[in-house]
Amino acid sequence: MQLISYIVTALLFMGPCVLAYLGWQVEGKNVGFITSFYPSFYLLLLTHFYCLYRSKKYRQVNKPVTWLFVICCTCYIFFKLLFGRDIPRMVLFNSIVLPAMYGSFFTYFSAVRHQMKIQHLIIALYIINSLLALLERLTLQTLFPLDLAYENSDFTIANELYSDLFRSTALLGHPLSNALITAIVMGFILISNLKNFHKYTLYMFGFVALLCFNARGAMLISGLSFIIYVFYNLTNAKMKFSSKLNIVIFMLICMIIVVYLLEEGYGGRFFEHDDVSEDDSIMARIYVWLMFSYLDLKAFLLGINGDEIERLAIRTMGMIHVENWLILFILNMGIILTIAVILFFIPIFRQSLKNYTIFQTLFVLGVCFGVASTNNSLASGVQAISMFMVCAYAFKYNHKDIIIRLFN
Repeated sequence: MQLISYIVTALLFMGPCVLAYLGWQVEGKNVGFITSFYPSFYLLLLTHFYCLYRSKKYRQVNKPVTWLFVICCTCYIFFKLLFGRDIPRMVLFNSIVLPAMYGSFFTYFSAVRHQMKIQHLIIALYIINSLLALLERLTLQTLFPLDLAYENSDFTIANELYSDLFRSTALLGHPLSNALITAIVMGFILISNLKNFHKYTLYMFGFVALLCFNARGAMLISGLSFIIYVFYNLTNAKMKFSSKLNIVIFMLICMIIVVYLLEEGYGGRFFEHDDVSEDDSIMARIYVWLMFSYLDLKAFLLGINGDEIERLAIRTMGMIHVENWLILFILNMGIILTIAVILFFIPIFRQSLKNYTIFQTLFVLGVCFGVASTNNSLASGVQAISMFMVCAYAFKYNHKDIIIRLFN
């Protein structure tokens, strides 16, 4: 079981491009049925049913996950037979079922030593991903280009192909997916029990990676969340004055480094002054909500197929991409199934975050869904919520006597 936990954790840092390089095409227009699921899906599905059989406590704790899996499978078959259309598997299984199974799987473990090993593994892979993003930015070459994952699809990213504003892909593929997953890990690192120097150093690794991904929303939200966290700690009466002074000094150093990198062209899209493209981007995010006005009651309740979504997006916004994961959920699955999924995920999130304080819970949820609100990653099969579930397990102990000696 422990070996499986290490494997599925490592697989979280293998995005579509890395998997495609290894022969597992999870994204694309003509992707096969078997490979359309992440490899971790099969491992976790088998272990989930094994744990259901072996452990009564596991069955009781993870009833919502089991029911969610049954409902999603039933709806997929129901929509196929009755309406002749598929709910996209990347939405139903990679974005919904897989994160739930990640959350349930790690409830099987209780040893602090195992939790610390998972934490070590996440931090190590997080550093590798961040350093790879920086290396790609320095060399202006991607190790795992997007063409690997999307060679058989209509997916294009014009900015990467025709703009001087280079965007790294690192291990996780699309820059926006990279930014979301990196920001989630950054949020958990910030509320962890690491020493402040280690914590802020690791956070800087991630923020530099965000600059390399050129993800404006992630840069802004991560920067604001860092400021909120720092001021929250500075107002803590129990913290020593020397510790507060060190935080302020380190924050100033971080600001100097970020300003320098911005002046060197990192995160260049953050300061773009193309008024036309900016206005179009802002208006598109407003007009996207008007898509519902073109739906009849049946379409709103049960969803529509992908071609209809594209036509509706062109009619409403003049573009085929819908940059809002919640709207895509509703359009693909309908409002009924979307609400059901949200209701099932409430106890799953509560179980995963039960060892956290109210501030810590709101902080990591705010970072996750704040960054996610700037793009459609959660509705495109990205393993962001899966990473959230594993981080919730890996960083759940916040006692002073449990400290990672990663740098010692």
